Amino acid sequence: MSPAGIPTFEQFAAVRLVALRGYAQQLTADAELSGALVEEALIRTGLTWSRVIKDGDPDGYTRATIVALYLSRWARRRDGGSSGAGEATAPRSARLRRTIMVLCRVDGLPDDQIARLVGLSERRVRRIVAEMRSRSLPLAGQTQQAWATSK
Repeated sequence: MSPAGIPTFEQFAAVRLVALRGYAQQLTADAELSGALVEEALIRTGLTWSRVIKDGDPDGYTRATIVALYLSRWARRRDGGSSGAGEATAPRSARLRRTIMVLCRVDGLPDDQIARLVGLSERRVRRIVAEMRSRSLPLAGQTQQAWATSK
């Protein structure tokens, strides 16, 4: 901790690394891609640490960065394809749906925040959430309860 009781970036990264990897794994269902996303998100968080810590939610900032990177990776790869496994070659709609469910079930975010993060209207987000809930689709690999205890 710094003299003012504020964690350093290195302390934050050490404490949150495993949980952030798990979060990215929920989004991607791909260990290699999730590791790359976390690495890039932590680099970006570290570069803007003074602003991030001043805003008071470094974990939220880092998770939002992971989400943005995940969705943008699809945009960059969609035309050229990908040799990666898992979600790396998934259609955009599948990635958006998976992201929305993680933001809803794991983060517990309201529809308006989810809509801002993924670039859709609130109405579209609500429709996707309702559709997914009606199908009772589980998150890959972990239950919501397990994720709640790792936060």
